[in-house]
Amino acid sequence: MVDWAPKYKGVVVAEVKSCEKHPDADKLNVCLIDDSGVTKGVTRNKDGLVQVVCGAPNVRATLQVAWIPPGVVVPSTFEQMIHLS
Repeated sequence: MVDWAPKYKGVVVAEVKSCEKHPDADKLNVCLIDDSGVTKGVTRNKDGLVQVVCGAPNVRATLQVAWIPPGVVVPSTFEQMIHLS
């Protein structure tokens, strides 16, 4: 059995609280997300939310997302594909 947890250390489940089209980019959105305050060292608004720019075409308010905060390394999927095949 493969323990995947170490590859995803630092990835946080967050809720998108608001989502608006980016004023200067057609395919980007500016979102406010709620990570329940678990991520340290990020700028938050007065409500404790974090502003992120997102390129996912299906992003919307109320969506639960996997957020990779600044400083967290995006896990490689190549090794995972080998283990699953």
